[in-house]
Amino acid sequence: CDVAKVLYGRVIQTIEDSPSTFTAKEAKNCYRQMAEVQQLLFDYSSAETCLLKALNGRNIDDLTNEEIAASYYDVLNVLANIYKERKIYPKAEKLYWKTINCCLSDCHRSEER
Repeated sequence: CDVAKVLYGRVIQTIEDSPSTFTAKEAKNCYRQMAEVQQLLFDYSSAETCLLKALNGRNIDDLTNEEIAASYYDVLNVLANIYKERKIYPKAEKLYWKTINCCLSDCHRSEER
């Protein structure tokens, strides 16, 4: 995990120094993966910071179901897991419901077609 943390740290530094080097999706995935490594190291605060960066400045409350399904489902799920591990249950529950509602909304649209 320590080696992964160093490697992802270097990539994240490149993202922050030269954002045009990576697509938004690549940057999001890197931040999410770094957060997962930090989670394994029990560094929850740093993991949360990475996940919030992965949202690219977006407010969680403002994300639509379509945006969550298209881009942010994995980030919100990891963040919910971190809140659960930190015993911040209201925040974890809120994020789990956002991801569940996203899935239910997507299923509903599929049934309409």
